[in-house]
Amino acid sequence: MQFILNNEHHSSVDSIYQKLIHEIPTLSKTTVYNTLALFAEKKIINSITIDNTEILYEQSQKPHAHFQCNICKNIIDIDLDSNLYGISEIENHKVEKVNINLRGVCNECLKSKK
Repeated sequence: MQFILNNEHHSSVDSIYQKLIHEIPTLSKTTVYNTLALFAEKKIINSITIDNTEILYEQSQKPHAHFQCNICKNIIDIDLDSNLYGISEIENHKVEKVNINLRGVCNECLKSKK
């Protein structure tokens, strides 16, 4: 939990495991996975899937969108003023979670192209 709280990046099970294994030599990937899944289930952390290949975890619980750069692949949190995050029902469907994912080129990559 301390790693997630101190880390502003969107982290995968593997990246968390790789960073913690040096501090906790007896740590297993299964333990990391199960712990993160429990934290996400209890809504202590947020789990997101940006590119449908892996689950990423973040501490932020405030409503926001995710922007992924097509060049550097960085994921950036974007604050949006929208009522979508508070929606609980749409067209007689119960909404349990809202994810907004955006793709494009980040400002750093745009600067380097000039």
